[in-house]
Amino acid sequence: MARPIVDRRSNPIIPTKAELGGLLALIAFYVVFDVVSEEGYYIVNVLGPSILFVIVGSAAWFLIKRDPPMIWAPLFSFRVATAAFFGIGSIVPLFLNETSRAYLESFYLFSDREIAKLNLIVACSVFVVLAACRLVYVFLPPTGRVVAQSSIKDHGYSNRRTRNYGAFYLITGGLIKYIVIVPVAIGWVTIVLPGAVTSLAALSLCGIYLLTAWSLSMAPKMFVWVSLFVALEMCSGLIMFNKTEALLPLITYSMGLLVSKISVIRIISVCCVIGLALNVMQPLVSFSRNELIRRQGDFFGGSLMERSEILRSYFDKTVSSGVDDEGQGGWMRITYVNAGTFAIALYDRGFAGDSFRNMFAVFFPRIFWPDKPINQTASEFAAMSYGQYGSNLVTPTLFAEAYWNFGWPGIPMIAIPLGIILALLSANTVRLLNRRAWLYMPVLFTSMQFGLSIDGVFVPTVVGGTVIIVGMQLSTAVVEGLMRSFGIDVSPQISPARQPNLPLKAFGLHDEPV
Repeated sequence: MARPIVDRRSNPIIPTKAELGGLLALIAFYVVFDVVSEEGYYIVNVLGPSILFVIVGSAAWFLIKRDPPMIWAPLFSFRVATAAFFGIGSIVPLFLNETSRAYLESFYLFSDREIAKLNLIVACSVFVVLAACRLVYVFLPPTGRVVAQSSIKDHGYSNRRTRNYGAFYLITGGLIKYIVIVPVAIGWVTIVLPGAVTSLAALSLCGIYLLTAWSLSMAPKMFVWVSLFVALEMCSGLIMFNKTEALLPLITYSMGLLVSKISVIRIISVCCVIGLALNVMQPLVSFSRNELIRRQGDFFGGSLMERSEILRSYFDKTVSSGVDDEGQGGWMRITYVNAGTFAIALYDRGFAGDSFRNMFAVFFPRIFWPDKPINQTASEFAAMSYGQYGSNLVTPTLFAEAYWNFGWPGIPMIAIPLGIILALLSANTVRLLNRRAWLYMPVLFTSMQFGLSIDGVFVPTVVGGTVIIVGMQLSTAVVEGLMRSFGIDVSPQISPARQPNLPLKAFGLHDEPV
């Protein structure tokens, strides 16, 4: 019987001993310097997150440098989110101007000592997550090279499949989004949408990725049309006054650009463009929501013309924007220091959270339980700070939420299952990518989003997200079985003779002729 392999050289997705050792050293660094004076915490709070950024950022870089398609792996997106929110985001408050710092502190007046404790909790949590991942891979079958770095233009049939699936997802997701999601998001229709419907709307994002990768390799003229559609999607997100909806098409489009060719310059360029877009959209969306609230009392409703006029008025210098020009909204969007330290302070002062109270409700679809409780942890958490309920939604992030509910024991209680889920989802991503199973593209996309969502709340994000992904996987498998029963070649595996770098035996796959 073959011994399970835990070797980064054969399976680059597995957290290495060096990565885990670096995190342990970082934890020791925080513990040792916990005895320093108050003045020393500033240095600790700069060096610690910077070291975390280097550790997880370098692991993510080496992963996609070797296998660019692994940009879809939840373990990759988890590392990216960790580097962004807890690497860069944790040092942002230390360098903000007075206006932005005051805005953060209006939620909770945190100290350098509290930031240091938050950073320690994050470092411990990330270590436990990645250690759990490594342990899971001990029990998985031996693997060879994970994902081939091959160009789809080597196989005409594979190209046509990529194009066809991309077009199908783009059209289907677009119809769902513009017929269902947009009217609900704007407020023209007042219903609570099941999570599955929202996930189906993300099909258009899957189509953007596939068509971007395909057009770059095979149809440069079509690449222009794909780019125009991305611009349309971003505009629709702005019309909804939702920066996430506006940014996701750009991010998915950028992923298609990166997969075609990975380089440091291209990654830096993409990060700069996304960062610039975020920095512009943050105050724009905030102004637009505030203006609509000023006009009609809430930010729902309003015609397309009125919403467009509000967006245009933001750039009109004769109109007061109501947004402080000195505020650094883009940078503040990636920092959760105020929310995280507030959650920690609540537990330490005897006000433990109960955000896990409706955890088992997520296992029942809303279609079978119309009165299923709506998770309101984000609004309740914000109300604890502001003293009243409002439209603000604030989350402490998964790791601070764990401490808020259970104290230090909450870290393994949340991090271990999260690590196991990330490992299994990443293994499934590898299997699907090796098969070029574009029918499962929504599963890949939702899994990637799962890894990014460490700034969310555990019950809807981790538990609910896992339920949705498993449901999507099973339902897609049923569709695949039906298509095969009609003789439709759904996701043919490429012959090793024609594509020697593709490991069909990875995660239990076997060689099959095309």
